[in-house]
Amino acid sequence: MATTHDLFVGILASATLSASGETVQSDVVEDMLNRLDSDGDLDSQIERSLLTKKKKAGDFGMEIVGSLLIPVLIEASKGLWAAYLKKISEKAGAQLAELTYAQVAKLVNWLWTGEERSQAEIDFDRLLRVAGSRHGLSPEQVEALVIAVRSPEMKAAIDAQVEK
Repeated sequence: MATTHDLFVGILASATLSASGETVQSDVVEDMLNRLDSDGDLDSQIERSLLTKKKKAGDFGMEIVGSLLIPVLIEASKGLWAAYLKKISEKAGAQLAELTYAQVAKLVNWLWTGEERSQAEIDFDRLLRVAGSRHGLSPEQVEALVIAVRSPEMKAAIDAQVEK
């Protein structure tokens, strides 16, 4: 079942990948989001992709999950979720656990365009640097993600998520 947590994490990761020009990886995350109900949460899907390189029908691009940016962005997005859960809960109210994709995308948009934007960017920057280091990204790869997070393309990518 798709949880608000997984939707938030996936939407933010996908938007960041899109903003940084990593469209194939963004498409992989989108595919994972579409498969939450049938294939389990994001962690389960990533873990399975790391354990096996065998593809089955419908596993669009899953072989690249372990070797590139997706695990870094999932980890950093989880950190941002945890850091902002109280504020997100206040915004979403009692329905937090039952939000739809569109509603979660609006929460991400609210976080990235509202008064929290500057602090959210700073926090996500820090989380990306920690996750990138832990997963062995080069400083150049991490910096490209950080630049993307603060770019107009990030806002456009989040807007595109809201419009889905």
